[in-house]
Amino acid sequence: MTIDVPSSIQVVQLIAVISRISGILFFSLPALSSMHIPLKVKAGLALIISFIMLPVLPENWQQSSLYQHLTILGIILIVFSEVLLGMVISLVVRFVLESIIIGGFIIDRNVGYAMARTVDPTLDSNSTILATFMMQIFLVIFLIFDVHLDIIRLLAFSFQEVSPGSFILKSQMKDIMYTLGSQMFSLGFKIALPIFTIILFTNIAMALMARFGQEFEVMMLSFPIRIGMGLLTMSILVPVFIHIFRKINDDMIYWMRVIFTL
Repeated sequence: MTIDVPSSIQVVQLIAVISRISGILFFSLPALSSMHIPLKVKAGLALIISFIMLPVLPENWQQSSLYQHLTILGIILIVFSEVLLGMVISLVVRFVLESIIIGGFIIDRNVGYAMARTVDPTLDSNSTILATFMMQIFLVIFLIFDVHLDIIRLLAFSFQEVSPGSFILKSQMKDIMYTLGSQMFSLGFKIALPIFTIILFTNIAMALMARFGQEFEVMMLSFPIRIGMGLLTMSILVPVFIHIFRKINDDMIYWMRVIFTL
């Protein structure tokens, strides 16, 4: 069964474009992937962006001859390829964002908030308090510096590099995932390193107090001192965190571009 070409060119183009836009925006974009945003809002936004993206399709997708032998199965394969691309991009974004969660969890472990849990609306998962707080700072930086607009521009660029329906998994992607996985843990520890160091020296100081001053109630003092030192250090390091989060946004855009240009 074939598609009637004169009446279906724009429809097939829109299906291909909206599949890619929906797969990447709904699975990847930190501000829109949350389940707290109504599905109608997501669908409407994806439809609007898809209409805007139609003129940037490659030339071979603007020719009516392409659709003369296009079948229903072919359309299904196009949609599957575009959704697969969205899932790969979402995995890349998730690796990048997990570095912030790991850094926040290490900070919570050392400060004393590891047992306190809250819902992270950005990733729709339970997380520790300071990890959730850092993710909210990242989301603010993400929106303030228009990274979401950069991702939309990158989507327009992707249609020139990866024609609709032509995305396949390649062996290089495995190496990219290994690299991102290793960077996730190292970057998370680097984020937490200043506070980890402060708390380490604080624990050493309290251990010396307990050893040489038996009258000090170190167990009673350790919890408020660690919390106070941790929060004070975090407040001082806010400009540093902003710089790190901007670098994380740049890395996220870079790896998305790498996936598109493989």
